[in-house]
Amino acid sequence: MSNKFRGFILYTLIAGILAGGFSFGSDHLPYVGKNIPFVYSVYVYLVVTINSLAFWFVLSMIPGFVYAVNLKESIIFGCIAAVTAITFYLVIGEYFGDMFRTYNYNWYVPSALGGMIGGAAGYFAKRNKDVLLILIPGFLLQLLRNGTDSWNNGIGMAHNLTICIMILILSIYIIRIRMNKSHETES
Repeated sequence: MSNKFRGFILYTLIAGILAGGFSFGSDHLPYVGKNIPFVYSVYVYLVVTINSLAFWFVLSMIPGFVYAVNLKESIIFGCIAAVTAITFYLVIGEYFGDMFRTYNYNWYVPSALGGMIGGAAGYFAKRNKDVLLILIPGFLLQLLRNGTDSWNNGIGMAHNLTICIMILILSIYIIRIRMNKSHETES
């Protein structure tokens, strides 16, 4: 087995376990009051952030960007990464609850489609960094999905600020790339 496939399998397993586990944790958070320990607030922040649609899309972009050598491979790798993550989510849910009976596998088709699109986007981002601009509407959609009530507590505010910072960093990155390209063409 080549190093590329070993790396992809390792990435898929680690990212799938982390995304599935933290997403399950996010869906089963008890009410978080005002006086919570710092370590628990970090945990809550991580599970809420990792359980966002934008994070799952980036999760499926990475295999297309890092491991794929063509578009077909990137679509397959992105799909496998997303389906693996949702499988771990459901398996962890079955172990700690009744997720299989509750969800009836309804998450596989959207996860597979999102993974395919994410894998393809990762592959295209390898060739043209402007493709990363599609993340900005995804991040904005996540902010809209969170709603204005999410700014009323510390965890929601930290999650929303993280998304805003990601939008800012991504915008600065794209602007720098475009400025470097314009300087190269002038030279």
